[in-house]
Amino acid sequence: MRKLNGKKILFLFAYFMYILIPWMKRFFVAVGNDSDAMSDAWIPTSPFLCVVSVIVAMSMKKKNIFRNKGVTIFFAGLMAWLLWGYFADFTGLSLYRTASSFYTLRMLLIYFVTLFMSFKIIVAYDLEKELLQLTLLGLAIPLVSAYIANFDNFAFLGHLGSIFSKDGRYRYGFGLQHVNQVGMLIYFFLSFFTMYHFLIMEKDPENLKKDKFHLIFLFMIIPIAVMMLLSTASRGSITSLMMLWLVYFFLGFMGKTKTYTRIMFYIIAIFAALNIILSVNWEYVIYSSGRALNYTSLRVMLDKRAWLTGLGFISGGDLFNVIKLPYLDNYYLNVYLNSGLIGFTLFMTTIIAFTHAYFQNVRGMTKLQRIKGGFLASFLYLAIFETVMFGGGHNTNLLAWLVILIEMNKRDSSPKLAHRLSYSSKALIRPAERIM
Repeated sequence: MRKLNGKKILFLFAYFMYILIPWMKRFFVAVGNDSDAMSDAWIPTSPFLCVVSVIVAMSMKKKNIFRNKGVTIFFAGLMAWLLWGYFADFTGLSLYRTASSFYTLRMLLIYFVTLFMSFKIIVAYDLEKELLQLTLLGLAIPLVSAYIANFDNFAFLGHLGSIFSKDGRYRYGFGLQHVNQVGMLIYFFLSFFTMYHFLIMEKDPENLKKDKFHLIFLFMIIPIAVMMLLSTASRGSITSLMMLWLVYFFLGFMGKTKTYTRIMFYIIAIFAALNIILSVNWEYVIYSSGRALNYTSLRVMLDKRAWLTGLGFISGGDLFNVIKLPYLDNYYLNVYLNSGLIGFTLFMTTIIAFTHAYFQNVRGMTKLQRIKGGFLASFLYLAIFETVMFGGGHNTNLLAWLVILIEMNKRDSSPKLAHRLSYSSKALIRPAERIM
């Protein structure tokens, strides 16, 4: 067990409260049947973690922790997007300037400051393991409490075949607000445990079977989480977990095969994807999920002539009440509505550049980097169906970006240079091996 000084303990405590309190509040609110109080359940802990992370980060002696240009692109690009939002709001370029738009921008600023400072602290003090443990513990407490308090007697077992159908789906949220929110929570929980498992395998493989925390979660908490996920029948969360593992195995395959084999694989994969796309009844898929209404907002953007600068960073409630738009379940569409084509271009350029940088050197990836790559891909995929990427009601997305950024920061910005250095070091070792 590593020793933790006062600054580390303070930061970890603030982070644990940030994860635990919102979901426990939702649990107790649900027990009291007061659904109106759920919407702002996460807000009080955000400024507290932000202030603590700023104080701890500013007091650190080790300042320069950026090792990869992808991390710099990530923070610089997102801040450019946020600054555009502030500029459009203050200058009146955004169509709607309301109290909620300034509030949303302020909360996003708090979120990104917290993300940046937390990243510096975790990298400087190597706190990734502790952070994952606290997150898993902070999510397990409300999940298990909700499962016990709202036990459904394994009712999902009789409806497993209808999870991906339009009618007859069994959906149960265990009292924690909407079933899709619970599904997302469990998606994050299972993903974080998977990354914790691979982190232990990489750092301390000999003690994997002796790690009590790992064993308790593996045999007691994870089965409950899986049953809860199946009970929610959240197709976005279930398919996101499938994608995580699919990308993990795909990266492993691509890292071991030769160039011509990979080219053949790409050709086969493209034809298989085209066959699936052409054979699926997409009209049924889109309309059965109820998300077709999301895209009616594009017509409003043209009618309001806000396609370039956006409607403003207004809340989902204002979209529904003021502009008469449906609640959005697509983060990318939400970015376009908020910040227009200018902001959307800044945002997507940042995300695409960062993702490209992460997957640049597939051959040199460790298992931990591959599973985090799968998580990154599944996370970006889930954002098509849920507004979950940054800020908002799911505080777990803070750790989602932290674990990805931590792994990105470990990698050299130039994969070719890293490969040459690795090859050179092996060449230098070989003569010594012959002598031995």
